[in-house]
This record gives sequence, structure tokens and C-alpha cells, in this order.
Amino acid sequence: MTPELFRKAEEIFQTACKLPASEQAAFVHQACDGHDALMSHVLRLLAHDQRPGFRMDTAVGGAVRAVGETLFLRPPAPVPSRIGAYRILRQIGEGGFGVVYLAEQERPRRTVALKVVRWTQTSPDALRRFEHETHILGRLQHAGIAQIFEAGVAEAVFDSAPALSTPSQVPYYAMEYIQGRNLLAYAEEPGPARGPLDVAERLELIARVCDALQHAHQNGIIHRDLKPDNILVVDSTISAPLMSPSGTRQFTAQPKLLDFGIARALEGDGQLLLRQTGMGQLVGTPAYMSPEQVKGDPSRVDTRSDIYTVGVLLYQLLANRMPYSFGQGSMMEIVRAIEEQPIPPLRTASISRTGRISADIEAIALKALSKDRDRRYQTAEALASDIRRFLADEPIEAKRDSALYLLRKNVKRYRGALAAAAAFVVLLVVFAVWAAAQARTNRRLADESIAARNDAVAQRDRANQTARRLTVEMAHGNIERGRALTLAGNYLDAGRLIWREFLSSPESRPALWALREFYARFPIAASMRTHIPISRAVAVCADGARLAVSGDSDLIEIWDLRSNRRERVLTGHQGYVVGLAFHPRENQLASAGWDGTVRTWDASSGRPVHVHSAHKPRALDVCYSPDGELLYSVGSDRVLRVWRSASGDQVFGTPPLASALSCLAISADGMRLAVGQSNGAISVFHTAKLGSSDSEPVVLKGHRDLIECVAFSRDGEWLASSASAQDRAVKLWRMKTGTCEATLTPSVGAIESLLFSHDGRILYGGGWFTIDAWDVRRRERIDRISKGKCSGLAFSGQGRKLIGVTMNDVRMWDLSTSAVLERLGPQSGRSVAFDPLGPFLATVQEDGSVELRDPITWTVCSHLSARHVNNPNDPRLYRVRAVCFNPGGSKVVSVSRDRVLHQWDVGTGKSLNQIEGVNFLTHQAVAFSPDGAYWALARNHAAFNVFPIREDVPTATLAAGGYEALSILFSPDGRMLATTGREHGARLWSLDGRLLHKLECAAPTWCLAFSPDGSKLLSGTWGSTIEVWDVNSGRHERSMEGHNATVWGLQFKPDDPDVLASCSSDGTVRFWSLSTGRNLATLDTCGANEAIAASFSPDGELFAVACSNHEVCVWKFAAMDERILGNLPYHLEQFEQTEGAHINPEDVRRQLNAPNSNTQSLGRNVIAN
Repeated sequence: MTPELFRKAEEIFQTACKLPASEQAAFVHQACDGHDALMSHVLRLLAHDQRPGFRMDTAVGGAVRAVGETLFLRPPAPVPSRIGAYRILRQIGEGGFGVVYLAEQERPRRTVALKVVRWTQTSPDALRRFEHETHILGRLQHAGIAQIFEAGVAEAVFDSAPALSTPSQVPYYAMEYIQGRNLLAYAEEPGPARGPLDVAERLELIARVCDALQHAHQNGIIHRDLKPDNILVVDSTISAPLMSPSGTRQFTAQPKLLDFGIARALEGDGQLLLRQTGMGQLVGTPAYMSPEQVKGDPSRVDTRSDIYTVGVLLYQLLANRMPYSFGQGSMMEIVRAIEEQPIPPLRTASISRTGRISADIEAIALKALSKDRDRRYQTAEALASDIRRFLADEPIEAKRDSALYLLRKNVKRYRGALAAAAAFVVLLVVFAVWAAAQARTNRRLADESIAARNDAVAQRDRANQTARRLTVEMAHGNIERGRALTLAGNYLDAGRLIWREFLSSPESRPALWALREFYARFPIAASMRTHIPISRAVAVCADGARLAVSGDSDLIEIWDLRSNRRERVLTGHQGYVVGLAFHPRENQLASAGWDGTVRTWDASSGRPVHVHSAHKPRALDVCYSPDGELLYSVGSDRVLRVWRSASGDQVFGTPPLASALSCLAISADGMRLAVGQSNGAISVFHTAKLGSSDSEPVVLKGHRDLIECVAFSRDGEWLASSASAQDRAVKLWRMKTGTCEATLTPSVGAIESLLFSHDGRILYGGGWFTIDAWDVRRRERIDRISKGKCSGLAFSGQGRKLIGVTMNDVRMWDLSTSAVLERLGPQSGRSVAFDPLGPFLATVQEDGSVELRDPITWTVCSHLSARHVNNPNDPRLYRVRAVCFNPGGSKVVSVSRDRVLHQWDVGTGKSLNQIEGVNFLTHQAVAFSPDGAYWALARNHAAFNVFPIREDVPTATLAAGGYEALSILFSPDGRMLATTGREHGARLWSLDGRLLHKLECAAPTWCLAFSPDGSKLLSGTWGSTIEVWDVNSGRHERSMEGHNATVWGLQFKPDDPDVLASCSSDGTVRFWSLSTGRNLATLDTCGANEAIAASFSPDGELFAVACSNHEVCVWKFAAMDERILGNLPYHLEQFEQTEGAHINPEDVRRQLNAPNSNTQSLGRNVIAN
């Protein structure tokens, strides 16, 4: 119809409504004047207006409803008492064709809402609608939709006889009974002590309605009659308010959708659709209908119609009014308003107490209320999501097409980041402007910046160089402090300082030489760190391969003396272990502990052999008989017990002696057993008489306190004893007489351990602060081996090494006097020279003869005698100063005091020739060129002669400048010679006799040395210095100071071109670094005598020195390095603990084995170990 016809239809409808029902049809026929469509529309409006279920939420509509109810008033239907299995409690509602009862189901027992068809509406159409609603509710399972429990047909039972029209069998369905209020009522009064819902809560309520509606739509159901009365809200917080963890109230309201009586399926039979809803028939509540619904065409109604209705509910919830003004409330006015009337803005329409309505909410509502269903939300889920996006302060879809809106929303959401970006842009613009303004200045400053940078780099490099230099200086300072402590005899602090620098920088030549100097002075062959807090007992097995140590702990540690590494730990004692002894022939160990037990162990496996509960409360000492058959033990129970070592059986136990037994020792022949007591007495038993009636011991008295230890000399002649703090004396007892022959006084404190040397000449005593050594025959202290506490002593290596336990350390002292320094004996030589090929060491004797010695055994292999031509009866003329080999080692030359040069064939010992008039004062009066083609001599007439090797006529004569000719030397390449006379300096010559440089210094020079590369010339002087010149320029570079008297000899170490050795009248040999000029080590070689000549072996491992008392001494660097290796594991562990750094020993070993580090032998030994 046209809009004109709609207006005419409204006028006719309004007039007809005022007439009685019996006159309305005639009036409509007359007013429509034969227009069938107009008449049909008006009659349909009148029929719908007269239905009992019709509702209009306006004042006029209320009046019309009241009239209709009066006109169509029917007598109330009777209420049954039971329908099937349900007991009827009361009627709670009714509709156009149905009645709802509150009923109680018996099984399961629960309260339900029971809906049945009205007695007066049992037509086929009504039954189809009822069945349709039942099927729809059965398909829907959602928290927001009333749940159906059961459906069927049952007999209705009445308490009184029902009317004849009342059927006995009625259709019904039982559904969830919902105790809630409708949507609008709940929003205004959600519960006790709560005000109306705010905007966010109302929006969430609608979103939950959408959730339920989306479920229905997904199951193919359109509600078509959504309105506040069909939505009940259940809220659990009414009875028990819930609080969130943050303290805010949780929103627990759940809306429930009811009354799916006029709902329809989205797809189905077209005839069924027409039967359910006829063409032009209005189904639903008009005020909540969508525009397509009010047109009466069911084919246009889809899920978007329900979306529209939700939009009406949203508008009504927020604005407390409908979105349209319906005028008088007539049907025509409602239809026209829905189809044509614009919706007032929600923000201006709001008169509720819900608070401010934002433009986003309004956009959501208006999108849902769009008259064009294609512009609405297409699903209930989309509407719910948009609402929740708003609640989460996110951009909403309702405004997605507004670029300005999106920008504004994102600006609000990301305002912090955008503000920072805006600030950055502003700063960037300001910076750009400033940069443009400063461009010229920057260009000017660029060069200055580059110059400053270069200067900074240079400063940094200088700072780094300074830091490196200071690091080196600090390291050198620590090394020098360690060397000073070495000289003072403080080996503990000295060793810690030097080892720390060596391990911090294993490539350090000064640290390595300081260690060599240290171990040349302190013969510590090895050091071991135990896990025992205080070590008190030590024992070495018979083959010297293992060492056992114990003390203030229940542990016994077994060490492998071949590698100086802990082999195993023995456990079993329950207290301190204070006594140890190895079986003299087998690898068995005995121990005595404060737990009163004496135990024996297999030292190779660590397995216990026997356990004896020997002495209570404490066992204090044990020892084996020399044949190993018996084991003796003593303890605090005053009893000496004897055990068979093989079976563990006790052989004998003495009656208790006068006091506790503290220690014991057995003589080497096994005949005597000495037992020390706590009362100061020593009981000496004859072992053969033990167990017999004649076993009374000889008691030695003289000490005033507890006997700490006793020890027999190997020949059994002497017994040494020491007592504790009140006595502190060491006494020597002669066993034949039982008398005390001497009392020895320790240097400091009491002695806790005694040990005789294998030859019985020396007694060693370890005590509180020292290890002292006494000469037994002279009864005087001859040496202090070590400073520091020592509680136990033992020998290793056939008595060549002394082992002492000091606190938690074990140290092994090398007692061999020739281990590091070999002394060839008195009158062994006044001058020395090693054969360049290594087989011999030449030494010169008092009679002028030359002896060739084996450098391993030091025995004389050949004796070369000289025939003196000048006054042969004057022995003073026989003395020789200079001796040397030719480069091939086939000839040896010497010059005696009678100024005669003697030359021998090394192989045959035959004298080859003699040359007179050769100056004899220095050891460098003769020199051979490196290639063996020339040799040179210092002559008596203040000149030097250079000869071809097979000619007697000199090719060059070099003047000594009017001074006495002293020393001459060829350069390493053989092209130059250096000479010294008694002038202040030296001279450099070419091979053909041209003077190249006259070198000057402050004192007369004596000896000469070229650096291995030939770039430097060095000279020892009478002023105790070593002068260094540059060969090419003749410039004086430095003076190396350290000696206290004339420097007689210089020589470079063959395997290290940076190390120079010097010997002097001060009796010392010093080693220097040519590159730094520092003194690396000082070895006191000749004591009060002068060191007048020296020579390195070809491999640099030996250094022979001739002293002015005619004794030759040979230093062995390999032996020094062996001591370094023996102590390396100990100091590595110390370094890692104190410095907090882990060092891989292999890294140290690789560095020690590096070329030109002067540690090749050390490296080889480290790898071997």
C-alpha cells in the first residue's frame, strides 16, 4: 500500500476502535468503499488489537487493553491438582494459548515451571504452536535460555469435578523455574542495598542477552518476541555478594530468555511457515518489532529482526524510554513510528540515573536499530563483541568506517606512545633547525674533533702502555720482594710471592729465574697440601713409592711420591689418627687412633686388614719389628701390646706401667724397644725377653715432662728423646751404658719428632717452629732446614730426602748436597771451559795441566800435562788462567803464567805446539772465530795478533792503545773482533784490522761478550758493572749494576739469547735479562772466595764456575726445574684458592715448553709427569 492508504487505514482503525465490536465490521466495509487491500489491513489490525495477549506500553494502549479484557472476559479455568508426575502448587502465568503452573516433580524432586495448553485453545493450530515451542526449547542448551526438562501428554487430575469442556489429557512441558525479575525491573533495582545498574553493567547485561540469542540463532531459531517480560534476570549476589580479588564487585547477573512460543526456524517448509504465521499477520509485541516485522511478511523476518529488538531493549535500558514516540498508542501510529520516525540521539534522550552516555554507546545502539537490516549488526555475537570492545576501551565496529573516529580512538588508547612520538618529532624538527644552524660550526669543529680523537687515541695508547708497564713493574716488585725474602730465609712468604707471579704469567722470565734462585737456596723437592687440618704423623713405605699422613682428623691420606699426587683416603677411625708405621717389607700400613683402635691396611688398595680394640681410651703410637713379623702399639692405658702382623693375633701385653705410654721406637736390629711415658721416663725393653719373667725394662730418667718422641740411630748406639713444653730438651742416650751423654737445645720451642740420618752422624728434629739438624758427635746444631711447625719426620729415597709434615702441608727436602750444585772438590781447577760439542768439561790444575771431565759423572777422562820451558822449577809459573776449545772441539788451548800457550789434541791427548809471549791474565787471552778459520792472541807487547788457523804469520795486529792487552773475542758472524786493555772502554775491529769503534765507559774493562745476534757488545769492568754498547753505532746503551766487585767473566746462555751470566770477585754468579737490564737471579757459588771463570754447557743445562780457592762448582738448571715441577701442583691449588681463578696446568706446561723461554727441559719434565 501507499503511504496515503496507510494514513487512511489508521483513521478508519482509530474510528472503529471506538465502536462496539458488533458494529466494527460493518463500519469497516462501508469506510473502505470496496478497497479490498485497505479493508483487509484494517480488519487485521482490529483482530490483533482484540487478542488477549496484546500489549502496548503506552497510556492509550493500557486503556485499550483494559477494554479488551473486559469485553473478552472469560471465567477462570480450573486449576488441576496434578498433571502426570507433577504436583501443581499454583498458577504463575498465562498467555494467549497456554497456562504456566509452579509444580513439584517427584523424581527427581525439584520445582519446575509446567506449561500446558489452555483448555479453551486445543485447536490443531494451538497444538502445533505448543509442539513447535517444545521442539525449539529442546534444541537450545545455554545458560541464558530457560532449560526444558520434559515434554509429553498427561492426565490432568482435579480436586473437584471439572467442566465438561475440560479435557482429561493435556499437552505439557516442564522447564527450569526461574526466580528472577524482568530486564527493566532488575536494571533499576538489582538487589538489596544496591542502586540502579551503571552503564557498564547494563551493557554487559545486554551482551549476555546477545550471547543467549546467538546460541538460538546458531541453532536455527528466531525468537521474534523479545521484550523485557520475556527476559528474566537471575543474580546470585542478592543472597551472597561476591567480591573480586581486587576488591571490586563482580557482575554475576545472568539473563534468561523465555517464551519461544512464536519463534520460528530459519529454514523449513514454506507451508508450515504460512500455517504458523499467515501473510500479513503480526506476530510479537509491536513496540519491540523491527520494520520488516511490522509489515507482516514472515519471509523477510530473520535473525537481524531479533538484533533490532535487542537494540530497542538497549535503548530503553540506557534512556529509560522507548526509541520512538507512539503518540496515542494506536497500531497505525506504532507501525508508522517504527517505519518512518528517526531515532532521537541516545545522549539527549537519556533521563536515567545510569550516568553519562558516550558517543560509542550511541553508535552501537543506532547501528542495532538501523531500519535497513543490512546496516545492522549481522549477528548477535557481533553486537556483543562491539559492546565488549567498548567496555575494554577498544575501537568499535560501529564506527569502523570513520577514519576520524579510529584516529581519535587510537590516539586515546596509545596516547603515551603518541605523545612520546610527537615529542620526538618536535625534538627532531628542533634538532634539524639547530643542526642546520650549526652546520658551519660543525664543519669547523670536525677537524678539531678528529684531532682530539687522534690525541685521545694516542693518550689511550699511552695509558695502556703505562698500565702494562706498571703491571710489569708491580710484578717485578713482587718478584724482587720474594727474592729479598728468599735471601732472608723466609721461604714460606717468598715462595707464595714468586709462585703467584709465575702462575699469573707463566711466560715471565723473571719469575722463572726467581723460582730457580729460590729452589737453589731452599732444597724443597716437593710440596703437598693435605685435607687434614693439622698433620702429626707421617710414614713412608719400604720402596719409597707411597707416603701416609694423618693427624687431627679421622682420615689417613695415601700419596704417590712418584707423581706427588693424592692416591686415596683411608676411613674407619672415629677420632684423630696420631700414629703411623709401614711394614718394612710389605705394602701394609698400621695406624693408631684416639678411638682406641689399632688398624692395619693394604696401602695399595686401601682395604682394611685388621682392626684391634687395643687401648682405651686412646691408642697413641705403633711400630713394626724390623722383620715385619710383629706390630707394637702403646696408648693411654699404660700397656705395651704386641701383635702378629700377619694374623692380627695379640702375642703379649705388658702389665700397666707407671704412666700413659705416649710413643715408641725400635732399634734397627730389633733388639731394643724404647717406650716414652707421660711422666718423662723412657722404658727400654729387650724384645727377646718380652713375655718372660725377666722382661723388666731399663728405665731412663732425665726429662721433666711427657716424652714427645724417641728415635734410635741405625747402628743402635744412640737413642734420642725429646720432651714436651715444660722440658723442651733433646737428650742423647748411649745404649750400652744407659746414660745421657748430651742434652741438645732446640733453637725455638719443643721438638715433636726426631730422626737420625742413615749414617747416624746427623739428628733431625722437627718442632714448634723449625726443623733443626745437629751433629751427633760434636753435639751442636749445624743447620736449620726449615722454619715452621713440624710434627712428623720421615726419610725417602734411601735417606736422600727428608719429609716433614707442617700443619696441613707435607714438604720433601732434598738432603743431597750435589742435587743442584755439584762441587768437584778442592783443587779441581782454576779455570773452566765446556767442549762446544758437549763431551767434556776442561778444568785447569795447579801444575798447569788440563783435565777433561765427563759432565755426567765428573770423573777425569783425560789428563793433559804441559812442559814448561821457562824456569820449570818455579811452580807459580804453572798456573793457568785461560783455557778454551776450538769450535770443532778437537783441540784445547791453555795459557799458563809463564806466558806460554799450550795446544793439545783432545782425542789423543798429544801436545801439538807451544807459543810464547801470550798474556795470561784473563780467561779470554785466546779466541777462535766461529767458523774455526782464525784465532787470535793477546800478546805481551800491548797488541793482539790474528792468525789464520794453519799459519804462523798474523794477518792483522790490533793495538791496545798503549795499554796491556787483556781480552779478545770474535763476533758471532766472525766479521769483527772486540778487544780490551787496561783502558776505560773497549775497541771494535774489522777482521782485517781496521778500527771501527772506540767504546768508552767509566771504569777499566776486563772481559767481553757479544750478544747472540751480534748487535750488542758487553764488557765486565773493575767498577763491578756490566757495560752495554750498540755494535753498529758504538753508542753506550746502559750499565747493569748488581755485583759488588770486579766482573771477571760474561757468557750468554746458549738456549736463551736474552739471558746473560756473569761471575765476580764477590763470589756470586748473576743472571741478567739483556732486554730489560734486570738481574734475574743471584747464586752464591764460591762463598768467601772469588768466582773467576765460568762456562755454559752447549745445551745451557749446566753452568760451571771456577773459584779462586781452585774449586770448580757446577750449577744444574734441570735439577732446579725438577724442584719447580715437584711443587707445581701444590702452588697451583694455592693460587686457585687465593686468587679465585682456575688455571689449566696444561696451559702452564705449554707456556713453559715455548721456544726461547729457557724452560725447554722444564716443559719436557712437566709433560712427562
